[in-house]
Amino acid sequence: MVRRIFAAGDIAKIYQLIKKAGVLLGADLPDGLLGPAADMYQLKWSRRLEQVSYEYMETVKDKPKDPRNSIHYKNYIGFFWIGNILNLLKDALEIIPFGKVKDAIKSILEYVEVIVILVWMLITIPKKEIKEGDNFGPAEAIFAERYEIGCWSDPWFSVCFLDRIPFRKRPFKLGPACTLCSTHCEFWQQMDKTIEEGDLCVPPQPHQEKMLEVVTEAAKNSAIMSNMGRVWIFLLILILVLSIRK
Repeated sequence: MVRRIFAAGDIAKIYQLIKKAGVLLGADLPDGLLGPAADMYQLKWSRRLEQVSYEYMETVKDKPKDPRNSIHYKNYIGFFWIGNILNLLKDALEIIPFGKVKDAIKSILEYVEVIVILVWMLITIPKKEIKEGDNFGPAEAIFAERYEIGCWSDPWFSVCFLDRIPFRKRPFKLGPACTLCSTHCEFWQQMDKTIEEGDLCVPPQPHQEKMLEVVTEAAKNSAIMSNMGRVWIFLLILILVLSIRK
């Protein structure tokens, strides 16, 4: 959701007002800090990167002290996310017996979560042209060319990892959403069956093919396990029948 907000430039309009006010106060804020982004891709969940996050949490003892910094682990780059307290609050809502009250609080928490993510990103997002080797913590997830993310959590915080990408001076290219894609824009089907063009770019074909291979392999394994289960059930029934006959 946050990447879509950056791509669409919805909060960029508010930022422009802040920037103009800053000029009057003598502050020179950078252009395009909050979008719109012309080349922002969809960010998909990756089991591979989830496994990397799990390995890091389980094996690395000397973790960075500053949660705003990036995490460098093997050939990946990651960041800490401190929003787990919101998930704990959502879980605590299950004890509330009143459905309408519960739904209202859940919807409020969803907005709070988006605001927390945006604030956390704003603290760490690069405010000037990037130098190679700079750290951005959670703002690593704003770099437009990334397609995958995976996280692992303990009760208080999460760690998320992404693939490294070639050095670029800005997290994204400024411009109307989804106008500089190497592929095509996402599409949504509305309630009235009409098709609407979205704000994010669809990841390149090799990535889509890789995702399809993973899903297909999982489906095959599931089918094999299901068939094996039927075989074992049949054998057990056969053994029981033979035992009864004896």
